[in-house]
Amino acid sequence: HVLWPLLALLLWRGLSKRRFADWVFLGIVAGLSVLGKYHSLLLILVGFLLILSHASWRRQILTWHFGIALVAFGAVIVSHVQAYLASDFSMVDFVAERGSFAGPTWSGRISTVPFVATQLAMGIAGLWIVVWQCRAHLGNLRSFLRSPTRSERTLFLIGLGIIFPLAPVAVSLIGGVTLLGSWGLNAWFLTPCLVIY
Repeated sequence: HVLWPLLALLLWRGLSKRRFADWVFLGIVAGLSVLGKYHSLLLILVGFLLILSHASWRRQILTWHFGIALVAFGAVIVSHVQAYLASDFSMVDFVAERGSFAGPTWSGRISTVPFVATQLAMGIAGLWIVVWQCRAHLGNLRSFLRSPTRSERTLFLIGLGIIFPLAPVAVSLIGGVTLLGSWGLNAWFLTPCLVIY
């Protein structure tokens, strides 16, 4: 999705620089991303889990900057949510039913095997770059989790460069949803953007 690198950049800037404008734009871009592709909710979830994973980032949740981002996000998607709830269409039923039409080999949790293979084939270069960038910082896990700036950058890179592209696998394994390779291919476009920062 075209807005995901911008969303990742604004999340990083909001967490590191803690400026009001970055958080407002983060909420707006997150809302627009969800309107463009529901898969963006996984990116937002991974971003929230990243915030919870580091002590200095967790403190951001209690600031008014984070609250403003939530208000901006809600303002962008509120009319869409109202229209969605008023309609008879169920995205959950649509995604769940898709597995029964795809055939026994590709349905449900089994679809994670070709999905992971597709992700590795399409994103191997980006994944290798992420691992190479992180190798020096992961030697001692305890110091990695306690060191200030370097660990924040590495944690952010791992979260959005590795965990986010593989998040659909967790959705499939937990919910039995059939995955398409295209659900993760666009997430690999984030990797070069994250390496550049």
